[in-house]
Amino acid sequence: MGFMDKLKAAKNSLTGDWADVSIDVEPAARGESLTVTATVTVKGEPISTEGIVVELVCQEEIDIPSATVHEPGSLTSSSQGSRRATSSAAVFETEVKAADPQELAAGLVTTATATVPIPMSAPPTMQGRYARYEWRVRARVEMKGNDPDSGWTDIAVG
Repeated sequence: MGFMDKLKAAKNSLTGDWADVSIDVEPAARGESLTVTATVTVKGEPISTEGIVVELVCQEEIDIPSATVHEPGSLTSSSQGSRRATSSAAVFETEVKAADPQELAAGLVTTATATVPIPMSAPPTMQGRYARYEWRVRARVEMKGNDPDSGWTDIAVG
């Protein structure tokens, strides 16, 4: 392996540029399972993976433009008075293994499908006046360095 090959391998390890990952997602509902198919296209070098994983997250986002903010532990308003109040928290998150560890040849295109259960108790996708629940899914190839992934895709969960 020459110097340029080592440099390229180091860049790929840092950026996750070993493969392209995309996903296809079927419609989803609470109390059912979400089916996600990940397609992995290996670039110019073979890769050794620890598996393919699908991640699902439901995020609660709260944004109140003009709120009276109280100091923690106090019932009186803060000295700053009214200001924007925001909060963001994951209310549901899970990951499911779609494929076991494997060696993938350069140029290979492979698919893996995962079935991800969505509990009935999870909130549906919702947009309110000051709050919303957003669902996102992605697939990633677990491997040494920065994992190549599909990026997050917004989905609707009923």
